Amino acid sequence: MDADQTRRHIDEVSARIRTIAPPDLRDHLLRAAALHEERDPERLPADVALVVLGFGELWRIADDADISDYIRLHHYHLRPLLLLELAHEGAATDGMRAVALRAGLADDFADWEHALG
Repeated sequence: MDADQTRRHIDEVSARIRTIAPPDLRDHLLRAAALHEERDPERLPADVALVVLGFGELWRIADDADISDYIRLHHYHLRPLLLLELAHEGAATDGMRAVALRAGLADDFADWEHALG
């Protein structure tokens, strides 16, 4: 992906965040969206590092044990992480819904999904 494509991609994700993120997560996630392609922990601001570094791990979930491990690992930042995954994809996946349900975030996730359209 070249620089222009990356910028357009970040703009698309940011627009989705502005649409679906509740006020308490909006600014945090806009920062994370701007940095989500950056995978060097040394270069990431501390306030978004855990969300950015956890981004994409959802796709490795293969079974119920993986869901539990994912929730345990990302418990403290799971809400913004799930919202970033949803905004990035532009649509919910079964894996996202399964994590949200197991973590007690199903209502929040359904609200975000509905707002996304």
